[in-house]
Amino acid sequence: MKKKGLIISTVVMVVVLIASLTTATYAWFSSSATATVSNITMNVGAATSVQIGLGTGTAATGYHYGDNASYTKDGGWTAANTGLGISINTGLSMDITAGVGSGTENTDEATKADKPYLMDATYDATHTLYKGSGDFPNGDNTDKLTGITPAIVNAEGQTDTNVGKTDVVFLQMGIRPAQADVFGTYCQIVVTPDSEFVGMAAALHFEITVGTGDTAKTWSGDLLKDVKFDTATPAEPYKYFFMIDPAQATALGYGDAGTITQFSIRFFVSGYDTDCCNAATGRGATISINFGGADQASTVPTVGADGKAIGTQLTF
Repeated sequence: MKKKGLIISTVVMVVVLIASLTTATYAWFSSSATATVSNITMNVGAATSVQIGLGTGTAATGYHYGDNASYTKDGGWTAANTGLGISINTGLSMDITAGVGSGTENTDEATKADKPYLMDATYDATHTLYKGSGDFPNGDNTDKLTGITPAIVNAEGQTDTNVGKTDVVFLQMGIRPAQADVFGTYCQIVVTPDSEFVGMAAALHFEITVGTGDTAKTWSGDLLKDVKFDTATPAEPYKYFFMIDPAQATALGYGDAGTITQFSIRFFVSGYDTDCCNAATGRGATISINFGGADQASTVPTVGADGKAIGTQLTF
Protein backbone atom coordinates (compact mmCIF):
# COMPACT_ATOMS: atom_id res chain seq x y z
CA MET A 1 0.00 0.00 0.00
CA LYS A 2 1.34 3.42 -0.94
CA LYS A 3 2.05 5.85 1.91
CA LYS A 4 0.00 9.02 1.73
CA GLY A 5 1.83 11.76 -0.11
CA LEU A 6 4.80 9.65 -1.14
CA ILE A 7 5.76 6.67 -3.25
CA ILE A 8 8.70 4.93 -1.61
CA SER A 9 11.40 2.98 -3.37
CA THR A 10 14.65 2.42 -1.56
CA VAL A 11 18.09 1.79 -2.97
CA VAL A 12 20.63 1.27 -0.22
CA MET A 13 24.33 1.90 -0.82
CA VAL A 14 26.40 0.92 2.20
CA VAL A 15 29.88 2.36 2.69
CA VAL A 16 31.61 1.57 5.99
CA LEU A 17 34.55 3.84 6.80
CA ILE A 18 36.89 2.00 9.16
CA ALA A 19 39.38 4.76 9.99
CA SER A 20 42.11 2.75 11.66
CA LEU A 21 44.90 5.20 10.84
CA THR A 22 47.04 6.19 13.82
CA THR A 23 49.87 8.48 12.70
CA ALA A 24 49.26 11.82 11.06
CA THR A 25 49.86 15.51 11.13
CA TYR A 26 47.15 18.10 11.13
CA ALA A 27 45.15 18.20 8.88
CA TRP A 28 46.16 15.68 6.20
CA PHE A 29 46.88 12.19 7.47
CA SER A 30 48.92 9.16 6.50
CA SER A 31 49.77 5.80 8.00
CA SER A 32 51.14 2.38 7.24
CA ALA A 33 47.72 1.08 8.23
CA THR A 34 44.87 1.34 5.75
CA ALA A 35 41.35 2.56 6.29
CA THR A 36 38.98 0.23 4.48
CA VAL A 37 35.46 0.46 3.13
CA SER A 38 33.12 -2.41 2.46
CA ASN A 39 31.89 -3.19 -1.04
CA ILE A 40 29.44 -0.59 -2.27
CA THR A 41 26.12 -2.33 -2.85
CA MET A 42 22.75 -0.92 -3.92
CA ASN A 43 19.49 -2.79 -3.73
CA VAL A 44 15.89 -1.84 -4.48
CA GLY A 45 12.90 -3.44 -2.81
CA ALA A 46 10.39 -5.48 -4.80
CA ALA A 47 7.73 -2.72 -4.82
CA THR A 48 9.65 0.05 -6.54
CA SER A 49 8.63 3.47 -7.78
CA VAL A 50 11.93 4.06 -9.60
CA GLN A 51 14.69 2.17 -11.39
CA ILE A 52 18.37 3.09 -11.52
CA GLY A 53 21.44 2.17 -13.53
CA LEU A 54 25.20 2.83 -13.59
CA GLY A 55 26.72 4.51 -16.62
CA THR A 56 25.92 7.43 -18.89
CA GLY A 57 23.58 8.02 -21.77
CA THR A 58 20.07 9.07 -22.69
CA ALA A 59 18.87 5.57 -23.56
CA ALA A 60 18.55 2.57 -21.26
CA THR A 61 21.27 0.76 -23.24
CA GLY A 62 23.78 3.22 -21.79
CA TYR A 63 23.31 1.86 -18.27
CA HIS A 64 24.10 -1.31 -16.35
CA TYR A 65 22.64 -3.00 -13.29
CA GLY A 66 22.94 -6.26 -11.42
CA ASP A 67 24.89 -7.93 -8.63
CA ASN A 68 28.00 -8.30 -10.77
CA ALA A 69 28.47 -4.72 -11.96
CA SER A 70 32.10 -3.62 -11.82
CA TYR A 71 34.39 -0.77 -12.84
CA THR A 72 37.14 -1.94 -15.17
CA LYS A 73 40.74 -0.89 -14.61
CA ASP A 74 40.69 0.77 -18.05
CA GLY A 75 37.63 2.83 -17.19
CA GLY A 76 33.87 2.40 -17.51
CA TRP A 77 31.21 0.17 -16.00
CA THR A 78 30.38 -3.34 -17.05
CA ALA A 79 27.63 -5.71 -15.94
CA ALA A 80 25.72 -8.75 -17.12
CA ASN A 81 22.51 -6.73 -17.42
CA THR A 82 22.06 -3.69 -19.67
CA GLY A 83 19.47 -1.07 -18.80
CA LEU A 84 17.98 0.12 -15.52
CA GLY A 85 16.97 -2.16 -12.70
CA ILE A 86 16.67 -2.70 -8.98
CA SER A 87 19.99 -4.18 -7.81
CA ILE A 88 23.54 -2.87 -8.19
CA ASN A 89 26.81 -3.99 -6.63
CA THR A 90 29.65 -1.78 -7.85
CA GLY A 91 32.41 -4.05 -6.54
CA LEU A 92 34.27 -0.98 -5.20
CA SER A 93 35.95 -0.61 -1.83
CA MET A 94 37.73 2.48 -0.51
CA ASP A 95 41.29 2.28 0.82
CA ILE A 96 41.84 5.58 2.59
CA THR A 97 45.57 6.07 3.07
CA ALA A 98 45.67 9.88 2.68
CA GLY A 99 43.41 12.87 2.32
CA VAL A 100 42.23 13.81 -1.18
CA GLY A 101 42.53 17.28 -2.70
CA SER A 102 43.06 18.99 -6.04
CA GLY A 103 46.22 19.94 -7.89
CA THR A 104 48.15 20.03 -11.13
CA GLU A 105 51.24 18.47 -12.65
CA ASN A 106 54.46 20.36 -12.01
CA THR A 107 55.86 21.80 -15.24
CA ASP A 108 59.00 23.27 -13.65
CA GLU A 109 61.88 21.24 -15.12
CA ALA A 110 64.11 22.03 -12.14
CA THR A 111 61.76 20.66 -9.47
CA LYS A 112 59.33 18.22 -11.07
CA ALA A 113 61.61 15.20 -10.57
CA ASP A 114 61.22 15.62 -6.80
CA LYS A 115 57.73 17.13 -6.90
CA PRO A 116 55.87 15.82 -9.96
CA TYR A 117 52.54 17.08 -8.62
CA LEU A 118 51.52 20.32 -6.89
CA MET A 119 48.55 20.49 -4.55
CA ASP A 120 46.25 23.50 -4.48
CA ALA A 121 46.23 25.44 -1.21
CA THR A 122 42.43 25.32 -1.38
CA TYR A 123 40.15 22.99 -3.31
CA ASP A 124 39.62 23.63 -7.03
CA ALA A 125 37.00 21.36 -8.59
CA THR A 126 38.39 21.96 -12.10
CA HIS A 127 41.78 20.46 -11.23
CA THR A 128 42.83 16.82 -11.01
CA LEU A 129 42.23 14.89 -7.78
CA TYR A 130 45.38 13.92 -5.88
CA LYS A 131 46.05 12.43 -2.47
CA GLY A 132 48.82 13.37 -0.08
CA SER A 133 49.92 13.47 3.54
CA GLY A 134 51.62 15.89 5.90
CA ASP A 135 50.82 19.45 6.94
CA PHE A 136 47.97 21.42 5.47
CA PRO A 137 49.32 23.38 2.46
CA ASN A 138 49.61 27.10 3.08
CA GLY A 139 49.74 29.51 0.16
CA ASP A 140 52.58 28.52 -2.16
CA ASN A 141 54.20 26.35 0.51
CA THR A 142 53.02 23.12 -1.13
CA ASP A 143 56.20 21.25 -0.28
CA LYS A 144 54.79 20.65 3.21
CA LEU A 145 52.50 18.07 1.66
CA THR A 146 54.45 14.93 0.75
CA GLY A 147 53.84 11.68 -1.06
CA ILE A 148 51.49 13.31 -3.56
CA THR A 149 50.07 10.83 -6.09
CA PRO A 150 47.02 10.83 -8.37
CA ALA A 151 43.89 9.72 -6.54
CA ILE A 152 42.32 6.48 -7.76
CA VAL A 153 38.79 7.11 -9.03
CA ASN A 154 36.55 4.03 -9.15
CA ALA A 155 39.67 1.80 -9.25
CA GLU A 156 40.62 3.04 -12.72
CA GLY A 157 44.21 2.10 -13.55
CA GLN A 158 44.52 -0.44 -10.74
CA THR A 159 46.03 -3.87 -11.31
CA ASP A 160 43.75 -6.86 -11.71
CA THR A 161 44.35 -7.91 -8.10
CA ASN A 162 43.36 -4.47 -6.76
CA VAL A 163 40.77 -3.56 -9.35
CA GLY A 164 38.06 -2.83 -6.76
CA LYS A 165 40.06 -0.47 -4.55
CA THR A 166 39.53 3.27 -4.83
CA ASP A 167 40.23 6.63 -3.18
CA VAL A 168 37.23 8.35 -4.75
CA VAL A 169 33.75 6.99 -5.44
CA PHE A 170 32.22 8.45 -8.61
CA LEU A 171 28.75 7.16 -9.50
CA GLN A 172 27.38 8.26 -12.86
CA MET A 173 23.77 7.15 -12.90
CA GLY A 174 20.38 7.32 -14.53
CA ILE A 175 16.94 7.15 -12.89
CA ARG A 176 13.45 6.75 -14.29
CA PRO A 177 9.96 6.21 -12.83
CA ALA A 178 8.71 2.64 -12.68
CA GLN A 179 5.10 3.49 -11.83
CA ALA A 180 2.45 5.66 -13.46
CA ASP A 181 1.86 7.94 -10.46
CA VAL A 182 5.38 9.25 -9.90
CA PHE A 183 5.44 13.07 -9.98
CA GLY A 184 9.09 13.58 -8.97
CA THR A 185 12.20 11.61 -7.99
CA TYR A 186 14.70 12.20 -5.22
CA CYS A 187 17.84 10.84 -3.60
CA GLN A 188 18.51 10.62 0.14
CA ILE A 189 22.00 10.32 1.67
CA VAL A 190 22.27 9.03 5.24
CA VAL A 191 25.48 9.08 7.30
CA THR A 192 25.51 6.94 10.44
CA PRO A 193 28.69 7.09 12.59
CA ASP A 194 29.40 3.72 14.17
CA SER A 195 31.32 4.88 17.24
CA GLU A 196 31.02 7.31 20.14
CA PHE A 197 32.24 10.26 18.05
CA VAL A 198 31.62 11.22 14.43
CA GLY A 199 35.31 10.93 13.47
CA MET A 200 36.52 10.97 9.84
CA ALA A 201 32.96 11.02 8.48
CA ALA A 202 32.97 14.74 9.28
CA ALA A 203 35.53 15.21 6.45
CA LEU A 204 33.40 13.63 3.70
CA HIS A 205 33.19 15.89 0.64
CA PHE A 206 30.33 15.37 -1.84
CA GLU A 207 29.86 16.68 -5.38
CA ILE A 208 26.43 16.11 -6.94
CA THR A 209 25.31 16.98 -10.47
CA VAL A 210 21.80 16.51 -11.86
CA GLY A 211 21.29 16.77 -15.59
CA THR A 212 23.81 17.63 -18.31
CA GLY A 213 25.05 20.59 -20.31
CA ASP A 214 23.77 24.12 -19.75
CA THR A 215 20.79 22.92 -17.72
CA ALA A 216 22.82 20.85 -15.24
CA LYS A 217 22.39 21.64 -11.53
CA THR A 218 25.24 21.11 -9.08
CA TRP A 219 25.86 20.93 -5.34
CA SER A 220 29.32 20.70 -3.83
CA GLY A 221 30.54 20.81 -0.26
CA ASP A 222 31.38 19.04 2.96
CA LEU A 223 28.24 17.10 3.73
CA LEU A 224 28.66 17.37 7.51
CA LYS A 225 30.05 20.90 7.30
CA ASP A 226 28.64 21.98 10.67
CA VAL A 227 29.73 18.79 12.43
CA LYS A 228 33.20 18.34 13.97
CA PHE A 229 35.10 15.05 14.21
CA ASP A 230 34.84 15.07 18.03
CA THR A 231 31.07 15.64 18.04
CA ALA A 232 29.25 12.97 20.03
CA THR A 233 27.34 10.65 17.72
CA PRO A 234 23.62 11.57 17.81
CA ALA A 235 20.86 9.04 18.37
CA GLU A 236 19.54 9.63 14.84
CA PRO A 237 21.79 9.52 11.73
CA TYR A 238 22.58 12.58 9.62
CA LYS A 239 20.11 12.76 6.73
CA TYR A 240 20.21 14.85 3.54
CA PHE A 241 18.26 14.71 0.29
CA PHE A 242 18.03 16.36 -3.12
CA MET A 243 15.42 16.30 -5.86
CA ILE A 244 16.48 14.66 -9.12
CA ASP A 245 13.22 15.40 -10.95
CA PRO A 246 11.42 18.23 -9.12
CA ALA A 247 7.95 17.34 -7.89
CA GLN A 248 5.27 18.60 -10.28
CA ALA A 249 1.55 18.41 -11.01
CA THR A 250 1.96 16.19 -14.08
CA ALA A 251 3.06 12.58 -13.76
CA LEU A 252 6.42 11.63 -15.25
CA GLY A 253 6.54 9.06 -18.05
CA TYR A 254 7.43 5.54 -16.93
CA GLY A 255 8.33 2.10 -18.24
CA ASP A 256 10.90 1.20 -20.87
CA ALA A 257 10.14 4.42 -22.75
CA GLY A 258 10.12 6.59 -19.64
CA THR A 259 12.38 9.60 -19.44
CA ILE A 260 15.79 8.86 -17.92
CA THR A 261 17.35 11.64 -15.87
CA GLN A 262 21.14 11.60 -15.60
CA PHE A 263 22.89 12.50 -12.36
CA SER A 264 26.20 11.82 -10.63
CA ILE A 265 27.50 11.56 -7.08
CA ARG A 266 31.22 11.84 -6.27
CA PHE A 267 32.65 11.70 -2.76
CA PHE A 268 35.94 11.33 -0.89
CA VAL A 269 37.65 12.26 2.38
CA SER A 270 38.78 15.86 1.88
CA GLY A 271 42.28 16.70 3.03
CA TYR A 272 41.30 20.39 3.14
CA ASP A 273 38.75 19.69 5.86
CA THR A 274 40.18 20.32 9.34
CA ASP A 275 38.37 17.15 10.43
CA CYS A 276 40.77 15.16 8.24
CA CYS A 277 43.27 14.83 11.09
CA ASN A 278 44.91 12.28 13.36
CA ALA A 279 42.35 12.69 16.13
CA ALA A 280 39.52 11.76 13.72
CA THR A 281 40.94 8.32 12.87
CA GLY A 282 40.01 5.05 14.49
CA ARG A 283 36.26 5.59 13.95
CA GLY A 284 33.90 4.63 11.18
CA ALA A 285 30.54 5.37 9.61
CA THR A 286 27.98 3.90 7.24
CA ILE A 287 26.72 5.81 4.22
CA SER A 288 23.44 4.71 2.66
CA ILE A 289 21.88 6.18 -0.46
CA ASN A 290 18.15 5.73 -1.06
CA PHE A 291 16.00 6.69 -4.03
CA GLY A 292 12.28 7.28 -4.21
CA GLY A 293 9.40 8.90 -6.03
CA ALA A 294 7.09 11.66 -4.77
CA ASP A 295 3.42 11.92 -5.73
CA GLN A 296 1.56 15.08 -6.72
CA ALA A 297 0.46 15.75 -3.14
CA SER A 298 3.99 16.54 -2.01
CA THR A 299 6.29 19.32 -3.18
CA VAL A 300 9.29 17.64 -1.52
CA PRO A 301 9.56 14.26 0.21
CA THR A 302 8.78 14.40 3.91
CA VAL A 303 8.79 10.72 4.85
CA GLY A 304 11.40 8.03 4.33
CA ALA A 305 10.96 4.28 4.00
CA ASP A 306 11.41 4.04 7.79
CA GLY A 307 8.56 6.49 8.38
CA LYS A 308 10.95 9.15 9.70
CA ALA A 309 11.82 12.60 8.38
CA ILE A 310 13.91 12.37 5.24
CA GLY A 311 16.36 15.10 6.22
CA THR A 312 17.82 18.45 5.17
CA GLN A 313 17.40 19.44 1.53
CA LEU A 314 20.56 20.25 -0.41
CA THR A 315 19.96 23.41 -2.44
CA PHE A 316 21.32 23.42 -6.00
